[in-house]
Amino acid sequence: MARLMRFLPGFSNSVVNSRHLSHNIQPVKLSYDEYLPKDPQSASGAPLLIMHGLFGSRQNWRGISKRLTQVLNPSRRILSIDGRNHGLSPHASEHTYQHMAEDVKELIRDIGAEKVVVLGHSMGGRCMMYFALEYPELVESAVIVDISPFSNIHFAGSTEAMSDLLRTLQGITIDPSLSPSAARKLVDEEISSIMTDKATRDFILLNLYKDENSGLDFYITSDTGNADHWKYSVSYTEKLAYWPHWLNRGEAEISVRKLSAADGGNLSVDSTHKTCFFYGFYCLRAEGSFLFTPSKSGGTHVVETVHYQCPPFLGRFCRAEVQFQRNAIMNNLSYQFNRHLL
Repeated sequence: MARLMRFLPGFSNSVVNSRHLSHNIQPVKLSYDEYLPKDPQSASGAPLLIMHGLFGSRQNWRGISKRLTQVLNPSRRILSIDGRNHGLSPHASEHTYQHMAEDVKELIRDIGAEKVVVLGHSMGGRCMMYFALEYPELVESAVIVDISPFSNIHFAGSTEAMSDLLRTLQGITIDPSLSPSAARKLVDEEISSIMTDKATRDFILLNLYKDENSGLDFYITSDTGNADHWKYSVSYTEKLAYWPHWLNRGEAEISVRKLSAADGGNLSVDSTHKTCFFYGFYCLRAEGSFLFTPSKSGGTHVVETVHYQCPPFLGRFCRAEVQFQRNAIMNNLSYQFNRHLL
C-alpha cells in the first residue's frame, strides 16, 4: 500500500524556520502534458502539478490525470511533468532537489499561476516537499505519495545495484538507424541481468526516446483534454518505403473520442497528417479515422479509413507508401497497448 501524506491548505503556517536558501541555480524548462475538464472555462481552482518518481515520466500519471479532470471540485488544470533528466525534459549534469524545485518554480512562472497544488510520487514527492518548504507562498496544498521526509536507510542494500544500473545505462550505445522497438529491446537486454523484474525494466524504458537530430523520432508536442475527448499533437520523421535513406518531416493532430451509447459507445480516433519533403518546400496532407470496437473473441477490432493527397502520376507509389506508414503506426499502437499506456 502506498504511503500517502497530505498537507492541507494552510500547512505553511506550521512550518518552523521556513526560509529561502541563497542560491544561484539555472532552471530548465520542464516538459509537461496538460489535462483540462470538459469545460475549460470551469477550471477555477489552483493548477495541480504532478511529478513522477525516479526513472518515471509524465506518462505514469496519464490515466489518473484524466480521471482527476472528472472528479476534482473545484475543477482545475492538471499538468503532469517530466522532471529534469527524465522523459522529454532537458538533461543536465546537476540533479538535486534544490535544482528540481527551481525547475518547478520556473514552470509556475511560465504558466502564470499565483498558487498551485503539488503532487509528487517518490523522488517527485521529495522534490515537492522541498519546493513547499522553499516557496510556501506558491503552494496551496501538497499531496506526497509513497515517500517520507526521512532517509530511506532500510533501502541501503540496493545502492550498489542502483549504481550498476546507472553505469550500464550510461555505457549503452544505440545505433540511430534502429527502430524504437529494436532500441528498447537492446536496452532491455543490457539491463536485464541487473534488473530482473520486467515490469520495472518496462517502467525505465518509458524514458527512451529518439533524439530529434538522430534521424527517426516520434514525440508528443501537446496533450490536452479529458477521458471523453483527448487531443494531442505529434511531430515525427518518416522513413520512406522505397528510399529508406530519404527522410521527411511529419506532423499530426489527433483527436480521441469516446462515442455516445447511441453511436455504439466505442472509441474513435481521428487524425490529420502533414508530411513535408525537400525541407518543407512540398507538403502533402492525409486524414485518417480509426474505429475501435470489442470483438467477440475478446480482443479489439480496428478499422481505419484514410484519405490522402498524392502527386500526379504517382498513385501506385502513394498507395504503397501510405500502407507502409500505416503499418508502422499500427505497430507503434500495438506496442503502446501492450505496455498498458493507453
